[in-house]
Amino acid sequence: DEWLAEAEQALRGLDDTRIFTRSTVTGIDGRGHVIVLRELADGSGASGGQFQVWKVLAKQIVLASGSIERPFVFPDNDTPGVMLT
Repeated sequence: DEWLAEAEQALRGLDDTRIFTRSTVTGIDGRGHVIVLRELADGSGASGGQFQVWKVLAKQIVLASGSIERPFVFPDNDTPGVMLT
């Protein structure tokens, strides 16, 4: 948590960097064009049901999508001792 807070603070201090929270990338191509759907919060921080669409030409993209580990399905993959990858 401490590293994350320090990294976010450093990024927020850069003039050419924006941090989009409450956002989803809906499209990306190999040339750095990104379409971002950004959910706007009302004054209380809750979603107001309003969105902005951003068309971004990025110099660099960091993809941090999160993941869910899913097992490879094969015969006897549930045998004791067989682990997820």
